[in-house]
Amino acid sequence: MLYQLLSNHRCYFSKLALCLFIITLPLSVLAEITQPEITNIKARSEPSQIKIDFDKPLSPWSAIATGNYYISDGVRVLDARLSINRKSVLLDTTPLNENSTYKLLTFNIFGDSDSDTPPPLFSVQSTDDPTMLNVIFNQPVSPSTAQNIDNYSITKDIDIVSATLSADYLTVALQVSPALEPDNTHTLVVTNVSRLKAEPVTTPTAPTTTKPDNNKNNIDPDNPLPAITLEADSALIEYNSMARLSWQVENATSCVGSGAWSGYKPTSGTRNIGPLKGNSVFFLTCRGPNGSSTKFITVSVLAAQQPVLEFSANKMAIPKNTRPVISWSVENATDCTASGDWSGEKPPQGSEQLGLLTDDVTLFLTCRGAGGSTMQSLNITIANPPTIMLKTSRSTVGYLGIPTLNWYVTDAESCIGSGTDTGESPPTCGGLGIDSSHNKNNYYNTSEWYKSPLATQGTLSVGPLCVDTTFFLTCTGPGGTSTDFVEVKVLESQPDIRLNANRAYAKPGEKITLTWETLRVNSCTASGGWSGTKSAYATNSEIVGPITEETVYTLTCKDQRGRSAERSVKVRVKTETPSPVTDIDITPPPPNKNISSLPTPRSVTTEQKPVPVREHTFTTEPISSNTDIENTPSQEQFASEWQIASDRTFTDLIFQRIITGEDKLVVPTGLLNRNTDYWIRTRQQDSAGQWSAWSAVEPFSTQKYDANDLDSNDIDDQFQMVGFIDTNNNDKDDKQEGICNIYDAFKKTVVGIQASQGVLRCLSALSEDELEAAIKSDGQIDSMPYGLFNFKIEQLPTNSSATEVDVIFYFEKPLPAESQWYQYDKTTDTLERYTGSAEIDGNKVTIRVADGGPGDLDGIKNGIIISPIGPMITTNKALIKPVLMETATTIGNKYGIGSSGVGFVILLLLTFLRRRITL
Repeated sequence: MLYQLLSNHRCYFSKLALCLFIITLPLSVLAEITQPEITNIKARSEPSQIKIDFDKPLSPWSAIATGNYYISDGVRVLDARLSINRKSVLLDTTPLNENSTYKLLTFNIFGDSDSDTPPPLFSVQSTDDPTMLNVIFNQPVSPSTAQNIDNYSITKDIDIVSATLSADYLTVALQVSPALEPDNTHTLVVTNVSRLKAEPVTTPTAPTTTKPDNNKNNIDPDNPLPAITLEADSALIEYNSMARLSWQVENATSCVGSGAWSGYKPTSGTRNIGPLKGNSVFFLTCRGPNGSSTKFITVSVLAAQQPVLEFSANKMAIPKNTRPVISWSVENATDCTASGDWSGEKPPQGSEQLGLLTDDVTLFLTCRGAGGSTMQSLNITIANPPTIMLKTSRSTVGYLGIPTLNWYVTDAESCIGSGTDTGESPPTCGGLGIDSSHNKNNYYNTSEWYKSPLATQGTLSVGPLCVDTTFFLTCTGPGGTSTDFVEVKVLESQPDIRLNANRAYAKPGEKITLTWETLRVNSCTASGGWSGTKSAYATNSEIVGPITEETVYTLTCKDQRGRSAERSVKVRVKTETPSPVTDIDITPPPPNKNISSLPTPRSVTTEQKPVPVREHTFTTEPISSNTDIENTPSQEQFASEWQIASDRTFTDLIFQRIITGEDKLVVPTGLLNRNTDYWIRTRQQDSAGQWSAWSAVEPFSTQKYDANDLDSNDIDDQFQMVGFIDTNNNDKDDKQEGICNIYDAFKKTVVGIQASQGVLRCLSALSEDELEAAIKSDGQIDSMPYGLFNFKIEQLPTNSSATEVDVIFYFEKPLPAESQWYQYDKTTDTLERYTGSAEIDGNKVTIRVADGGPGDLDGIKNGIIISPIGPMITTNKALIKPVLMETATTIGNKYGIGSSGVGFVILLLLTFLRRRITL
């Protein structure tokens, strides 16, 4: 006889069978069998019947008691009939559903050889005292057997100290040692405890023994013993629920209840009894003229359920000095007690706000009920606020620079980026910008910084920036909220304006077109020959006039900080058409030569209009023998001279070159401005040194936009650099120091270029493929790690005899000491060693150029130097032979311009590799 404490509250003597079956219609049986053993079960739904076959004859009183059968899902047993051989029981039930599964419990079923009086059943009830247990029997038990401690044993080395029987002979109080531990499972074994062998009396506190007279011969046949029918609606009920009993007695004058009920009962009736907390045995003893009879019924009570506790806090991790809210709810319990870092009796359901916490706490809640007790704990920790590591790749950037933000956050659940500590976005930038499609706009921002939420770690490029900007990162976690920030300063970048007129001279009453471009400005105002507010964004144009006198047009623009830039353009008025101006000293014809012997001038032609601003070729028909020179020996064309001016009278020259042996002019990058009117003319010299007259003046206009320079800042977009750059390694933005930056031809490194005076602009880069035609040697270029760089210097003084400018190049790596510089003339397609000054100091190279002299491709002193420059590496020292610059006297040029010493010049650095070379 076994019982597991705190688990199953039903235990039986070995003669008692408790069977559990699962019945499926059509029949499918799974049985856990004890004595008597069930051999077969059949079921049907029409009518609803269940037949149970046993392996031995059954005791009639136990087999036909409908209360000894329990079927799940509310199916009731209406009748139980025992077969003639007493081995089968047929149960009539309420309707059974087809293809359904039911649970069937049978109990108190005994064999025919067993006593008609069932052995006692018992249950165990725990108490508040862990050293005491109550063993409750379903019928009175013998004091001698019930109080014998040898008849009880508990596993896990628990000793029975004493056993005390109650006055009603139904409960034995066991004292154990040591005390039972909560939430542990023990097994109780009860042996040799027998029922009280006497008829129960009406008073359970004073049991007596009244043995019935079994001598049937002494019973009056006309007055039989009382016949008692005692039933329960359900033989198995839930814990703490009511049992409904009904009874009917014949041949009796009085009845009395005992066991789980008491008092006099009528000879028939129905009563609800309870609520019951354990298995209960109800005795009914009735007396009649011929004696008394006793009938009992057992109502089994399911074990009380263990308390089910839900114990939680609104937050398990909280910031310091905050108050958490604790909530709990328990089922199957009557009371609860708090312990640990809180205390007191608590109701089965409730919530409570704790005080301000400064340290971690552990809270215990123990709840008790009939089914035992349960305990849960909560650990509430004081969480650290988020730790934010926010950095920027550059704390200082140039105008429209794009820094990269890096951040890593711990103890956070979410983060939000903002431009201020109040969560606002940063100020937007005015001025010219270029989006990812190379389209102009006023401001663009590719940053995701101001979109929430942000991940707790990441890398993001932000910008472009035009003003000092602070980036805030606010993160929230269990420990609260933290904010960190980084500041990115935008270096001083002055506003810039470009103002041009489509012509420098106008006829009286003629209108002209002004064009202007702005950079880093927010507002513009016109003055002088025009007035009013003008657009501060992108490229603009306006027609002004009519012009009646010399007029100066001025445009003043300001940026967000109030700094201003001002540019002016002068338009002159000519009342008479001046005769063509030629500043060239034309050598008079030799003696005895007729004027008709001079070369005939040729016109200038171009195949593309408007003319591209980067590179364009003008052509003319060359002179040849016996065609242009009459009555003279055969003469061939020796040279051509070209002039380009911004006015029809050629007063403002921007280009003048003498080109030997060519009948075309390649206009280099940087010479022409966009959307501007120009005039060009040429003349030829024969081999005898005679010059023709100037050709007819050919006007032309340049294209409005440059496909390679969509942001109209002169530099080829593919080589353009943005953001903070410091090529001279002094922790200052190059742009702040007037250093322009450009990618090399292969977009691998950045080079800085700076002029000692004037304003220097980077234009483009050239690769080795563009130079191969100029290399007149069998040598082969091994590498050109940087390519070549075009640049333009403006705003140089024109009132001195010579303006020399030092141009400084900053490379990423030091250059070899034996490095040499070369110049490339695109017009003549020649590559020659540069004879000007060149000094190498590590990664810094200084080249000296002169306006109208060495290094200036436009050929005249006009305040502008246009020259590309860059390094090339070769393995052949004979690849390019040094050539001294020729003097202009060889061709009678009064300007002192060498035939190849000026013009389109590219300076190249040749670093000779150390290897054996045969020259």
